[in-house]
Amino acid sequence: MATLVGKTVGKYEVVERLGRGGMAAVYKGYHPTLERYTAIKVLHGHLVEGQDFLARFQREAKAIAALQHPNIVQVYDFDVKEEYYYMVMEFIDGGSLKDLLTDSGGTLPISGITHIVGETAAALDYAHRQGVIHRDIKPANVLLSKGGRVVLTDFGIARIMSDTQFTTTGALVGTPAYMSPEQGKGLTITPSSDIYSLGVILYELITGQPPFDADTPLSLIYKHINDPLTSPRLLRKDISPALEKVMLTALAKEPQDRFSTADEMSQALEKAVSQIAKSETMATFPEEEEPPSEETEQKPDPDIYEKGTVAMEPEDAPEPTLTSQPTVAMEAEEEAPDIYDKATVAMGDGDTPAEIPPAPPGGDPPTTPPAAEADAPPDTSPPADTPPSLPPEREKPSPTRRRIKPLTIALSVAGVVLLALFLIFGLPKLLGGADCASLPDCQNLADERMGAGDFDGAVDALDAAIGYVPGSEHPENAHLWCLRGEALEASGQIGEAINSFEECIGWTEDDPGLEDTRMFAEDNIMRLEE
Repeated sequence: MATLVGKTVGKYEVVERLGRGGMAAVYKGYHPTLERYTAIKVLHGHLVEGQDFLARFQREAKAIAALQHPNIVQVYDFDVKEEYYYMVMEFIDGGSLKDLLTDSGGTLPISGITHIVGETAAALDYAHRQGVIHRDIKPANVLLSKGGRVVLTDFGIARIMSDTQFTTTGALVGTPAYMSPEQGKGLTITPSSDIYSLGVILYELITGQPPFDADTPLSLIYKHINDPLTSPRLLRKDISPALEKVMLTALAKEPQDRFSTADEMSQALEKAVSQIAKSETMATFPEEEEPPSEETEQKPDPDIYEKGTVAMEPEDAPEPTLTSQPTVAMEAEEEAPDIYDKATVAMGDGDTPAEIPPAPPGGDPPTTPPAAEADAPPDTSPPADTPPSLPPEREKPSPTRRRIKPLTIALSVAGVVLLALFLIFGLPKLLGGADCASLPDCQNLADERMGAGDFDGAVDALDAAIGYVPGSEHPENAHLWCLRGEALEASGQIGEAINSFEECIGWTEDDPGLEDTRMFAEDNIMRLEE
């Protein structure tokens, strides 16, 4: 679609283009009579083909325009002029939450997160009570005015486009990174689907990253459906258990396990954050104590360095010198022998220490006392009939072999374990194929190999996964065959990829809930055959 800047659409002069998405382009417009700026969303022409599109567009636009809430963008007008289907909405003089995340590096203060998620939840709760489901909650659709108001936009656009003939995955019922498992499966969408998407935003705002990431849209959808969620507390250590529970509840795989309403989620978030604030306040402001008066204030002992206490040095005290330490120091060379004259060594159980003889001049002190001479102490040995007391035996060190034997055993066991792990997990990867024992294992293995660029290995894992799916499970078979087509295309096997997408279409027949998957496969076949 060519740019409309400088043209007039209905009553509105198009000033500039604000953005472009998969379903529409957004322009800044000006109404000269009312002298106000507006946002004009013009739907892409190739998406609006269909006999009943005009009636559906008008019906959904009326439902959106009827929503009156401070956190929902106001729709002023909608019309069709020439080939342009457009909506005229309130112009928000700030950026989007997506822009804010980009500018801030992906992290926001907890108070700001609570404000944004709380007001978005208020908008959703109101819309759900009016019977309107958003279907495409994501940061780009959360606008932030310069006055701090949070405004949710694009209500019902996905619904308007839900029956178009040409589309791409994600543009129809949501964006893969924020899509609920039931949306990815093509099942009925409920208000709980919007709550899941809001939970993805909350997870991203708190941890700095979305819960799942993948190279292809379909792989990303599969992760939302099958992969376990990484605990937020593993990504950010200061998250409280209560705050983590809010995220885990909002992101439950099954709709019935999530919050029943957006308002319930908002209240749980506020309660968890208030608990954090309360604990931080208690830690920051302990009970006040009366400050010591000048008379009673404890002052450092000036003689502390002359005593044997070193652990209590005040910051303003001079650096202790060698002479001030409680260590024997030689004051002069000629006095060095006196150290040996005065030093004593405890001798067994006796009360009288034995003197160590002076060191020879210029030599080292003797290591063993000399043989006893005339000045030796009197013999106090027991009588002859009393067996002499033997000196206590010194503990013999354990033989070296006893210390090595457990280590040898441990190394042997570790070697066996490593060999077994290699044979079980490493060898199949080297030789190809897919060694997985269940459907979830095979799906995880396929995701792992897709992420590593091993597309042929991913095909093997998907083939194994398909073998675990009963023939009655049409949604699971359809998704697996479409994913297999993506892997084959990535590996350059175009013909085989087309065959896989055709097989995917075969599993969608007679199942209205898989219409999105069928369109996705048809689009890929058309693209690959060109």
